[in-house]
Amino acid sequence: MTPETIARYHDYLAPRLDTTQFRSAAREIFNRDTFWPAPARFLEVLQGGSARELAEGMWSEMMRLAARGKHPARDTLDAPTRAALQAVGGHREIQFCESDAKLARLKREFTTAYERAATEGPAPRPLPELPVDVG
Repeated sequence: MTPETIARYHDYLAPRLDTTQFRSAAREIFNRDTFWPAPARFLEVLQGGSARELAEGMWSEMMRLAARGKHPARDTLDAPTRAALQAVGGHREIQFCESDAKLARLKREFTTAYERAATEGPAPRPLPELPVDVG
């Protein structure tokens, strides 16, 4: 890897992982993946899936709670789930949804907000200018 590539990995991963977490994810990736991945894969390994997979799993959990007439305890929810619930107007909107069409829209809004919140981070540094070969 070039120094620029290593710097980009560091820029993305340093605010999100400590060294122990990075080593654990790198070991798992080395043992199981075919190719060396994009930086986001390190987070997926530690979190148990991609942001989309986690969002869909959490949506299923919200649906399960709604079917049982239960509400999630807000203080037990992670930040992406809180953001996703806020985006759809709260758990009551899911629980008392009056149509399949609206429920499908709520699911899209929930998963989009969850993914956005789960992948937020500092803005990446611009890539360095590369010399242009006019030869």
